[in-house]
Amino acid sequence: MSSETNTSFDHPIKQRMDGIETSYGVHIKYTPEDDEIKYVVAIAYIASIKEDYHCRVDRKQVFINGIAPNKLIDQLAARCMDAIYPIDFLVNPFYGIKEVLNFEVVKERWQTAAKALKREYKGDVVDQYFEQIDQTLVDQHTFFNALKREMFYNLIFFKKKAMYAKNAVEKNVSYRLPIHPYEELSEFVGNQRVYFEAQKIHFHYQGVHKTTDTLRLTHTIHKDTFSLESVKGTYSTKDKELSFSVTALKERTKKYVAKTDAPEAIPAKKIKKKKSWFSDLFKRSKE
Repeated sequence: MSSETNTSFDHPIKQRMDGIETSYGVHIKYTPEDDEIKYVVAIAYIASIKEDYHCRVDRKQVFINGIAPNKLIDQLAARCMDAIYPIDFLVNPFYGIKEVLNFEVVKERWQTAAKALKREYKGDVVDQYFEQIDQTLVDQHTFFNALKREMFYNLIFFKKKAMYAKNAVEKNVSYRLPIHPYEELSEFVGNQRVYFEAQKIHFHYQGVHKTTDTLRLTHTIHKDTFSLESVKGTYSTKDKELSFSVTALKERTKKYVAKTDAPEAIPAKKIKKKKSWFSDLFKRSKE
């Protein structure tokens, strides 16, 4: 971080988000394959803890190429996600996620759900899924690293380094994103710039990976709450492009109310090995 600050920015948060739940629509599209994944992420700002937030994150309403999961393997994936979420985090508005707060609760919830899922689903693929999840939940550090393989965490909880930089530009900013399934996170290095517009603050980033692959990101946050309003970005190579967007669904913003939803059971069936969108989150991190 530059030793000289962006003095035009009055950095204190003017309006806290305690007790508010905001939902985001996440859209990831692969070109030229023309595959896409859409889902909704609900983020509840449960309480302030000094300068940080206690946030609860839940995933819901997954659509693969425009339809809800209809293959048994994808339905199993959704059931596993239901068992893992919601997850509580300590989040800093300027620097992103700091730690998982309810790891033991998540682990216990998964162990309970796994017993029922094993009675409903049979096959080698099922056993592999469960083994991968068990390995991911071996300790809090491993679980935290595995979550970094979820694209939306890296997009929603981002570092606002340019906010403090001289001339509102921070150079050599590093982003690590899960661009390629089953591979390590791709690291990009580039510049982040900040712009002010009425009640909005925009962060523009452009970085490169291996000198040829380019990442472009634009984050927009609310000036008073620092809450995320949108993310738009592309990852591009000579022959491929990955586009992603995160949009606040303002009509779903509401007062947070704690609740627990039991997942709907489906008939027991044997699953054969097939390609699935479910995989990378529960592949044990090497980091």
